[in-house]
Amino acid sequence: MPAKASTPRIASPGGYPNLGLSLCAGKNAPRAMNDPVGRDLNEDLIVVKNWGASLVFTLLEDFELELLRVKDLGKAVGAMGMEWRH
Repeated sequence: MPAKASTPRIASPGGYPNLGLSLCAGKNAPRAMNDPVGRDLNEDLIVVKNWGASLVFTLLEDFELELLRVKDLGKAVGAMGMEWRH
């Protein structure tokens, strides 16, 4: 099952940009937040890209990216034409 994103509205001077919130794309860890094990990073990022994201901002630390087996998340995000901030 691909990633899902909720979309709260946030105010900004130029209007209302969208902010999507999701669990970690492509995570691959047993029982992580009761989400299925073995997510597909590319499939999840396609959903994010199709949602309209131009920037992916992660709040995970490097050791967490390694635990979730997505240490190359930034490279994958960039390969899809999105900017990554970590």
